[in-house]
Amino acid sequence: MPVFAPIRSPKMRSATAADLPLIWRREYAYMLEFEPSQSGGWLTATDRNLHLWIQQLDRATVIESDGEVAGYSIWMGEDDEAVLITVQVLPAWRRRGLGGLLMDRFVSEADAAGHARKALGVLKGNPAEALYISAGFRHTHDEGGYRFMSYAS
Repeated sequence: MPVFAPIRSPKMRSATAADLPLIWRREYAYMLEFEPSQSGGWLTATDRNLHLWIQQLDRATVIESDGEVAGYSIWMGEDDEAVLITVQVLPAWRRRGLGGLLMDRFVSEADAAGHARKALGVLKGNPAEALYISAGFRHTHDEGGYRFMSYAS
């Protein structure tokens, strides 16, 4: 797999409601690529997903390069746990360190918000699992087709 040169001076910003159409399209593209059997149910749940993303908009980050959106992440917090809802680097920007920057931001923001535990779930076989491991997450258990991970600080 080719590794591309890191992007110089990527910019991170808080997501806004204007980013939601792109997030919706990329999340749906993920469903079609990795979980096609679940895509119908995901479409049916569009309103629920949008509601969740809007509720967590203050915990959503967009990363840009040269003025273009290159990726994003969204997380939610409950009690002492922060859960990564989604992190995605758009295909043209992958393998350049942006996913790691988004993961670092998630951990930093969760720490700043007082969440002692950080967790995520990933579909078994999703190549993003390597990103999570490199960001310090470790496998805790499997449930159905998903692997669950927590941050090993």
